[in-house]
Amino acid sequence: MNAAILYGGQWHRLISPIFLHGGWYHLFANSFSLLRIGPLVENLYGPGRTILIYLLAGVGGNVAGLLFGDPRVPSVGASGSVLGLMGAVAAYVLRNKRQLGRSGDALLTQVGQLLLLNLFIGMRPRSGVDNLGHAGGALAGAVFGLLLAPRTMPAYDAPGDGSLLPPVIVRGLLGASLAATALAVRDTVRLALKLRAFAPA
Repeated sequence: MNAAILYGGQWHRLISPIFLHGGWYHLFANSFSLLRIGPLVENLYGPGRTILIYLLAGVGGNVAGLLFGDPRVPSVGASGSVLGLMGAVAAYVLRNKRQLGRSGDALLTQVGQLLLLNLFIGMRPRSGVDNLGHAGGALAGAVFGLLLAPRTMPAYDAPGDGSLLPPVIVRGLLGASLAATALAVRDTVRLALKLRAFAPA
């Protein structure tokens, strides 16, 4: 995703980069992180809120990269969404700090360390990491997590409890995200074909 594409009216690319990655390792790293943090967030917020936070955090990370990053550098990946889920965990702990007690403090410390570690890795020269996307995703996840966090302790034996969105809306969000990704792939293929047509023989 970069600014020039958005200025051309392809606003779906604020969502589609969440589902695109720069290689197998990039995809594996984000998938592994999502498998670790996703179930926790789903237990805390319910599946509907988790999907909503995931998508909004990804969009927030992409917007941060668009507004403050280098417009010539494309950015892809679900890292902003994953860090947004971490931010949502921190928001939940802060909202339920009294009920969680010391366990909440320990969880907040762990999440903070993971967030700082990810940002530190992205500060290395030529790391290829979009730190603005990471920070924007984490911040968006924390903000929306704070808005959506329930004040009562979750029922871990009922993971569907507390879902904010009806299943039809959840499916609609997933469908819209997949459609945005398909449009991005289509536009990329068209651009590649045009560039190949102008390439010297």
